[in-house]
Amino acid sequence: MIGSAKKNGGLYYLKDELETGHQHGQISSFPESFFVSNNKDDVMLWHLRLGHPSFKYLKTVFPKLFVSKDFSSFQCEICELAKHHRSSFPAKTYKPSKPFSIIHSDVWGPNRINSLSNKRWFINLY
Repeated sequence: MIGSAKKNGGLYYLKDELETGHQHGQISSFPESFFVSNNKDDVMLWHLRLGHPSFKYLKTVFPKLFVSKDFSSFQCEICELAKHHRSSFPAKTYKPSKPFSIIHSDVWGPNRINSLSNKRWFINLY
């Protein structure tokens, strides 16, 4: 077991095992062993667990996790790919070689009420 928690107002507050005299509603400090690590993978593990917050924010929230580590040296491929935007297609004019070589259409349906010819789907051609 790495710790215990106490439920207060619908939230769980993690408390130290050595803690004494815990005041009602006060958030205690995390155990030292929770965040002090020399392993770079522990920082990445918390980054993933907490939903990919920035490493600068992680250092602010958990300074003991970044002892002798520079937050700017961490990189997450998922975060980088999530910030990429799709390139647009190059605009080029289309000149049809013959009439009706391209038809744009829209399918609509099913309709609650059938048509006179007992159909429920419609196709619009432009």
